[in-house]
Amino acid sequence: MKKTILTAFVLIIFSSGVANARPPKGFHEGPYLLFSGGMLTYTADDNVRTKTSTGNDIEPTFGFNFGWNLKDYVGAELQARYSTNRNAGVREHIATANISAVFTLVTPQLTNFKKPVYVLPFVQAGPAVQFAAVPADPAAGGGTLLHWGIGPSIGGGVRVLFARYFYVGVLAQVDFLYLNEKKQDIGGVQTVILNEGWDGQIGISGLAGCHF
Repeated sequence: MKKTILTAFVLIIFSSGVANARPPKGFHEGPYLLFSGGMLTYTADDNVRTKTSTGNDIEPTFGFNFGWNLKDYVGAELQARYSTNRNAGVREHIATANISAVFTLVTPQLTNFKKPVYVLPFVQAGPAVQFAAVPADPAAGGGTLLHWGIGPSIGGGVRVLFARYFYVGVLAQVDFLYLNEKKQDIGGVQTVILNEGWDGQIGISGLAGCHF
């Protein structure tokens, strides 16, 4: 009986140790490259003069994220996304870049599996800048207008790291951009076509790539 109790006690201690074991230090350090595909809410191209919506409010995006984990739990990242679509008979282009500090939650419960699989929730924050070529007012002769903005960005998601080398994940973020005003000559009068002011843009991206 004593032997059985002692054996059970040892097994409980061993199981507890396994459950709380941590991944090897430095497993997440170093550079990584991810490719992304997703969507972006974009209404900054709406024409103020005609009070009409231009094209789609949700645009598809693709791009990449290049980052470097200085520690397992903190790193820096450059993200670039691009979207193009034919709106109002004119091809529209939207390019957004983010520079973010990324903080990863590393816990025993999400990183201690029989196979080397690490589930890594993360949050990120930093500045964003955007340049877009959007359809001009038809009354001004058509073409495109350069619309740009800059502001803060926050986001978060989860990445799954397989065998310390392969990533898949998802990222949701909001860019708060202060966009410039654009005017055009309509009948000899400089008329506002695109508004100036803050614009919140929601982005959701799927991620896949490599950790080096």
